[in-house]
Amino acid sequence: MIGAGFLGGPLATRLAATRRVIATTRSGADDPALAGVEVRALDVVQGSDASLRAGLEGVEALVVAYAAGRHQDRRAVYVDGTRRLLDAWS
Repeated sequence: MIGAGFLGGPLATRLAATRRVIATTRSGADDPALAGVEVRALDVVQGSDASLRAGLEGVEALVVAYAAGRHQDRRAVYVDGTRRLLDAWS
């Protein structure tokens, strides 16, 4: 689960009831709302290529549920960030 906030967080915890789920947040901070979910740091805009690859290690499927922050450029997040994410995962 790439992005574990408003949408991704509840979906990740629901999926974790039946399978292993890795969820990412920009900070990687543990969140009690994500019980049973492995949380990793991953920033598709500012993270290095190496950190993106490390954050995706062992991931078999992606669900993208991140959102741009108030002051983030939407193209940088949704277009360029998604491209970087897929490049790192391939």
